[in-house]
Parts: sequence; C-alpha cells; structure tokens
Amino acid sequence: MSFLGVTPAPGEVAATSERRWVALGDSFTAGIVDGETTWPMLARERAATIAPTALLNVAAAGATIADIERDQLPLAIGTGPDIVTLICGGNDVIGTVRPRPERIAADLDRIFGALASSLPRARLLTATYPPIRTGSRWPRTQARIDAGFTALNRHIRAAAAAHGFGCVELAGHPGSADASNYAADGVHPSAAGHRAAAAVLGPAIADLAT
Repeated sequence: MSFLGVTPAPGEVAATSERRWVALGDSFTAGIVDGETTWPMLARERAATIAPTALLNVAAAGATIADIERDQLPLAIGTGPDIVTLICGGNDVIGTVRPRPERIAADLDRIFGALASSLPRARLLTATYPPIRTGSRWPRTQARIDAGFTALNRHIRAAAAAHGFGCVELAGHPGSADASNYAADGVHPSAAGHRAAAAVLGPAIADLAT
C-alpha cells in the first residue's frame, strides 16, 4: 500500500508541509468496486487545495471492528499520520441477527482509545452512519437493523467524545432520503453517494489539514 498524494516534479522532493491521512473502516470507506472513486479520494482532492495532503486508505469491505483492530490499526499507527479517519461498526450490526450493543460500545471505546493514545499528535475524525435500506421483505429485519444503527451511532458519538475525535453527523443527513445515493443493495454508497459523503466529510478533512 502507498499514499495517494501530491507527486513532486522531477528533481523536487515532497513538500515538508504535506499532511498524511490514513483512512480506516469498512466498505463505506473502502468502496465495493475496483477503481471506484470513493469519498476519501474526493475529500483528499478538496483537502489538497488547502494544504498538500496524502491519503492511505486501508479500509476493507466487510471489515468488523475486530478486523480493523487486528489488521488496520497497526498500519495506521505504524505510519505516524497527521490525520486519521475511522468509521466502523456497520458490519457488526448487519452481520448478526442478535447485535450486542454493549459489546460494540466496548469495542469502539477500545479502538478509539488505542488510536488516541498511540497517535497523540494526530487529528482524529469519525462519523455516524446514514440509514441502511436493505429492501428486506421482513419488516422485523429492517426494524432490527434500524435499531442496531441507532445504537451504533450513539456509541460512535460517545467514543468520539471520550477520546477527542471529531464526529461528522451522516445520520439524518438530507441525502439519506435520496435513493440515488445508494447502490442497488441499499446499503453501500453509489457514485452519487460517495460525492454526497465527500461534500460533508471533505470540509472536515480540509480543516484538519490546515
């Protein structure tokens, strides 16, 4: 893996003021299609207009909090970034018929705390999840998912407040009512959805890059 960022001209060196951003998370951050233009790519472009900003996206589709803690956290800490984004927990809700909110809360607190303590100079950002529309024929299934994400977003806010993360509210965002912002599965962002997410998260990243 390598940083996507400002490429110096021949004979030049990278700007010493370049901000290094590592993005952690699941498919919301990683995307689900090879070559997809994801919201971090778009947000990096916006941030780069403020200050040179390089991006390393280590997020992975399907990643749970435990996966991120095991596989992505060491990469983030090892690079010593200036900016870290972490949006996670969605698969911990969707992937089981019996989500355990108290376990999710504890896991989020631990991984947010690990980033804050290991990277005390980094600027940290998270976000809540927008609604998920699975298209299930079973109202109870959708109700379970809705309740799970409501609890997850509450725990994300709490972990962010406890460990000094900024938190962007995507829950309740007006764009979440627009079906064009969702892929066909109703879960992942479409190309329009990534642009909408970048429009909200991009300014926050740009602020961190200053």
